[in-house]
Amino acid sequence: MERAWAIMRDTCAGTLHLRDQGSRYLPIEPAEDTCGLEIRRNRAIYFNAVERMLNGLVGLVFCKEPTLGDEAPEAIRGREATETASALEGHWENIDLAGTHGSVFCKEVFTDAMRYGHAVILVDMPPMPEGATLAAERQAGRRPYWVSYRADQIITWRTTVVNGQTVSFLESGLTLVSTVKPDSRNDTLNRSTNLVRRRI
Repeated sequence: MERAWAIMRDTCAGTLHLRDQGSRYLPIEPAEDTCGLEIRRNRAIYFNAVERMLNGLVGLVFCKEPTLGDEAPEAIRGREATETASALEGHWENIDLAGTHGSVFCKEVFTDAMRYGHAVILVDMPPMPEGATLAAERQAGRRPYWVSYRADQIITWRTTVVNGQTVSFLESGLTLVSTVKPDSRNDTLNRSTNLVRRRI
């Protein structure tokens, strides 16, 4: 699958990216020297029908923006201001706690699923200290949020039985990026890949 994912990433990236891949997509001919290959590579033009088709298919599905029905909980869909109640911003307006609207999030997940074959949505929630009350939880603004994972970010998943109920665990490899300290003269970023195991 990784080979197929790499092909989709490269073809969607376009001509310049494919040229940078060297002989991977444009192998040298039997009687060709490296100079001739370089000239041919710099002249090669790739018509990106893959990305156009992908955007077209996503556009067909999301030509009408998804909306929440009245049966959705008020905490999710939100509430407009009335004479007796103030306005309430629902989770749908900021589904991932990063400012992403729910319909935009769904479109991005669907795009990843079309590009890589599948994608995963994990609904997570920040932990609270042991013994915290419901009032403290509400005051802290603790609420569920959605996280999307592409197929190439997922290492594996498994199911197990806990207290008589079947639950799933997702393992994913994420690249964590942390900025340097303000007093540091090094402007680079520190990157490390961690294995994240979460219950879904």
